[in-house]
Amino acid sequence: MVMKKAQTQTGCLLIILISRILGCTEVHPLRDVFDEVEADKLPHHTEHDLHLKLMEGSRPPQGPLYLKGPKEMAKLRKYLDENLVKGFIRPSTSPARSPVLFVPKKDGGLQLCVDYRGLNEITIKNRAPLPLIEEQLFLLQKVKIYSKLDLQMAYNLIHIAKGDEWKTAFGTQLGLYEYLVMPFGLSNTPAHFQSFINNIFRDIIRVYVVVYLDDFLIFSDTEEEHIKHVTEVLICLQSN
Repeated sequence: MVMKKAQTQTGCLLIILISRILGCTEVHPLRDVFDEVEADKLPHHTEHDLHLKLMEGSRPPQGPLYLKGPKEMAKLRKYLDENLVKGFIRPSTSPARSPVLFVPKKDGGLQLCVDYRGLNEITIKNRAPLPLIEEQLFLLQKVKIYSKLDLQMAYNLIHIAKGDEWKTAFGTQLGLYEYLVMPFGLSNTPAHFQSFINNIFRDIIRVYVVVYLDDFLIFSDTEEEHIKHVTEVLICLQSN
C-alpha cells in the first residue's frame, strides 16, 4: 500500500520520519510505502478479492451511452489509455454495461465516474458496518500526539475476484471495458474495503490507530512512542 499524504499534530515529527525514509542514502526498507509507482501496479489476487454476488434471476444492467464533448472525450481517452497500461481495466465482451459520466471537480477539471446504480440494485449487499465517527472522536479526546495518513488509490489495492470482472463493465464511445481492480461506485466497496483494513490492523485498531476507509489516525502519548507506532503501521501497510 502507498501513502498519499500525511499530517501530524506535532508539526514536524512525522515529516522528519518520512524525510529519513526517503532521504536515506541506502534503500530504506520502508521507502516503497511512499513510492507512487507502486500504487500504479496491478495488485495480486488474494483472499480479500471482491466477489460481486448478484440476486438470483436478475438481468445485467444495460446503461445508456451519454453524449460527450471534446474535453470529455479527451479525458476519457486518457483515462482508458492510462488504466489499460496499468492493467486496471481491459476490453470486455460482457453482457452488462454501466454508463460513464463526468462530474465537475473543484479545480475546474473533470472526474470520470461509472454510474453503477443499475448494478448496485441487483447486488447482494455486504452489511459489514463502517466505524462510528462519533465513537472514534470520543476515543481521541485526550490524545496528546497524532498523525494522519491517507492511502493513495485505496480501492484499487483490491482485485476483483476471478470470473466477476464482467459485472463491472462500462460502455464508452471507444468500446466496452471492465475493471480488474475494485472501482469507485460499487455498493459494496466501502464495506469490503473497511473489512479488509480491519483484518490487517485487527491487533492495533483502537489501541493506537483508528481507521475510516483510507484515512488513518495514529495516536500516542509520547514522541518516542509515536515514532514506534507510526513505523509499525507503515510496516504493516508495506506487507499488505
